[in-house]
Amino acid sequence: MNRNRYSLVHSLVVLLITAFVFASPPSAQNSPSKTRVTFLGISSFLIEGPHDTLLIDGFFSRTGLLTFKRIAPDVGRIEAVLQSLCIHTLGKQTPPNRDAACPSEQRKRLKYVIPMHGHFDHALDSAYIAARAEAALVTDPSGWRIRNATKARFGAGSPALNWDVGRVLVEDLKPNKTQRLPFDAHHVTLFYVRHAGNLAYPKFAKQTDLKFKFRSNIFQLGEGQPLAAHIGTPEGEMIIVASPAMQQGKLKHVQLNADVVFLSLGGLGFKSRKKIAAYFAAAVLEAGARRVYPIHWDKGETALVPKPHVLDPMFPRLHRAVLNVISDLATACGVEFHQIPIAIAFDPFENMPARMPKPDAPECQRALSVQN
Repeated sequence: MNRNRYSLVHSLVVLLITAFVFASPPSAQNSPSKTRVTFLGISSFLIEGPHDTLLIDGFFSRTGLLTFKRIAPDVGRIEAVLQSLCIHTLGKQTPPNRDAACPSEQRKRLKYVIPMHGHFDHALDSAYIAARAEAALVTDPSGWRIRNATKARFGAGSPALNWDVGRVLVEDLKPNKTQRLPFDAHHVTLFYVRHAGNLAYPKFAKQTDLKFKFRSNIFQLGEGQPLAAHIGTPEGEMIIVASPAMQQGKLKHVQLNADVVFLSLGGLGFKSRKKIAAYFAAAVLEAGARRVYPIHWDKGETALVPKPHVLDPMFPRLHRAVLNVISDLATACGVEFHQIPIAIAFDPFENMPARMPKPDAPECQRALSVQN
């Protein structure tokens, strides 16, 4: 009798354990790790997939956006950020205790470094980072001239810099072509988005000169071909808009959608509410995004190491006004509005709402049509 009772209890326990294992959600069954995004000011991002890692921009020198000094990549600041992010680099690791703090099996290997265009607050450090981390530099001919100037300044023979990893040439994507790069089991899709104008914009070179070298003033780093990036991940899709000039119908033409949009605010404080609303509609609503994070709003001067808790915005009053407009538009149109964490890895898809945006809802249409 006791033996039969033991057998019955044992069978029930096995059955319950089996049911629990097979009923567990995918996340509990050794599923791939979630995508992680780290915002590093302006429009710089470290994006970690289950297997691959890429860097958008990588403006680690943080010279400030209103600088009138002649500039070059700040190696000290770049190295500090690479170490802080636990990114694989060539040569001797510094500081001496790096191996203990960041063992080799935890170091991230960058697959790509992708500047969104050639201006200094996007491309100043990209070539140095790519060579230091043995990553492919994804850029156009204008950006390659910045790379050549970086190589000339910091030495072609340095054992800590690999200039021969490879170059992914960005094609001419005007007006509505796309270029896809493999990223994990998904893709990074690059597409052309014209650069927004502002008072300083006419002073910047369109293309970097063949004879360009460091140190230089900020206006000599040519714009090249301005891009936006669509990134597919296991959890969802995101778009990084590095300049606030997305045009109506653009995403329809390139056939891209996203769950999350990282939305540049650079210079929007000098635009009318009507233009801000049109930009929001083109970049967020046409993407079908359920969540939006504002980016490209800080001064670009606070060092990223040690990690800052806050970044100072350009023109604080204008910044608050723009945030209020974007927040109001998001609320009216059923899109979640989030402030972005600074220099902290996070999951942009966490607790994503099931509801879709409602661009045709009366309250959304009213918000988009407000003129003042």
